[in-house]
Amino acid sequence: PCGAVKMKQTVEAMQAILDDLTIDDHFIIVDFNHNVRCWNEELVHGSSIQVTDAKKYIQNIKPNGGTNINEALMRAVQMLVRASNQGMIDPRSVSMIILVSDGDPTVGEIKLSTIQKNVKRVMREEFSLFSLGIGFDVDYDFLERIAMENRGMAQRIYANHDAAEQLRAFYSQVSSPLLRRIDIQFPEDAVSDVTQNRFDKYFSGSELVVAGKVLPSESSTLTSFTTAAAARLDITLETEADTAQLDVELAKQQHSFTGFARQTWAYITVKQLISERSLAPTAVKKRKITQQIMALAVEHQFVT
Repeated sequence: PCGAVKMKQTVEAMQAILDDLTIDDHFIIVDFNHNVRCWNEELVHGSSIQVTDAKKYIQNIKPNGGTNINEALMRAVQMLVRASNQGMIDPRSVSMIILVSDGDPTVGEIKLSTIQKNVKRVMREEFSLFSLGIGFDVDYDFLERIAMENRGMAQRIYANHDAAEQLRAFYSQVSSPLLRRIDIQFPEDAVSDVTQNRFDKYFSGSELVVAGKVLPSESSTLTSFTTAAAARLDITLETEADTAQLDVELAKQQHSFTGFARQTWAYITVKQLISERSLAPTAVKKRKITQQIMALAVEHQFVT
């Protein structure tokens, strides 16, 4: 019964996601249990006819046990590669694989580290993998690693009455990419210890935050240079900020606590280190990163 409920919720969410597709979108559905099946042999436009047909297909998917994640991902990547090679995909568009699973692999390749290596090997730079784990029968750490390593992110979907809504909410986060390959740079003599400043994608409704330490300087002007690729053009921005004026403005804000910028930098740095730790290949490397995290957390009083 539990598997049937999860399946019903997944189907409901998939139907809502299909409704959100436009004629400019291309999509394909790969379902997997013991076997791997494709609704269609190649990507199709998100026309009303194709969407209606796809809805009928997912309505008939039954939970039959078995989880062949490795082959399903290999098949999905192959189809994207073929579509790209045939010129079906606009090179400026964003290509995503969204993996939805409620269990660990039990069929085919079941070693998680091998699946991770297999996916990394075949994925192209322009593809991203997003992972959704339904419930607690799935190794969420694995889903997170495989997503982060392939320019995506993971999310746990709690298997309760609003699981379908959680799936829809996740899709709404990633369904409107506005920019690709965002690069934010500062003069080398102006800042140090800059947090992540290169991002694969920027989605509508999201935000990108870069923090660093401003070095002592006679000038109160901080310059940044941003480059990015949009759907139809490349973007280059140069901005200047008056740090002295910024200090004056921040002092006026009663709600902003002392050292807000410093704490923000530390918080972002800790989050990045946690991501690095999950991808660290050895226990020694994990321990070293953990020590860095703890030192920062204590210094900035995130923990005591």
